[in-house]
Amino acid sequence: MHLTRARAIDPNSAWAARRPSLVSEAAIWKFEHMAEIGIGAAHYIAERYEEALLMTQRGISRQPGATWALRWLVTTLVYAGRKDEAQRVCGRLLESHPELTVAAIRNQLPFEAGSGSASPGVPRD
Repeated sequence: MHLTRARAIDPNSAWAARRPSLVSEAAIWKFEHMAEIGIGAAHYIAERYEEALLMTQRGISRQPGATWALRWLVTTLVYAGRKDEAQRVCGRLLESHPELTVAAIRNQLPFEAGSGSASPGVPRD
């Protein structure tokens, strides 16, 4: 998708011309969900929780097996005031990671999460 768009914008693009030999469009598609989840994290950090939810949910929908991303989703849902949804997502998160605690989530996030990250249904310690 991105390579095709880059070539359409600038058929002489050195960046686009070099990429087919390195990475295929299908390979990029495999990682697009990670970019969307990352954009969701950037919105979360900027306290734009609805935008964060949109991007995080889009990324997870592209790769439902990326259960690690449910940590972002739960935390964002809590800050967006959607605690019932957060509780449902916690159930999915704990099915795949039963040992998970709020403390573990805080330690795994690349920045300091506020007190709102205490998600319903996830043990504190």
